[in-house]
Amino acid sequence: MASGQRRHASSPEALEALGWLFDSASVTSIIILPGSGITISTVPTVCEALLPHGLKEIHLSGGKWIDGHSAYRPDGMGMGEWNIWRTDEAAVRKVRDFVDDFFTMERLNSA
Repeated sequence: MASGQRRHASSPEALEALGWLFDSASVTSIIILPGSGITISTVPTVCEALLPHGLKEIHLSGGKWIDGHSAYRPDGMGMGEWNIWRTDEAAVRKVRDFVDDFFTMERLNSA
């Protein structure tokens, strides 16, 4: 899994680095799995930029922060905002549907 040495894999700098990684890995059995900041709003950019380099898989948590409902929240315990990161099925489904459609269209266009 790689973010292109950036916080979000969809940034221009990350996409350039990930493209280089894909090209370098093409002669090996190494699989590059782009991840970090992949959402329904960033996945089109990632797919368009990396498909020519051999993109076949992506990683995302598809999550969001929700209240942890902790009853005991003493000051100074360092527990952040007392929230929990939870995968959001609808967010994952949106990305999955986009990727499925994107790859189907790419296959049709290259045939």
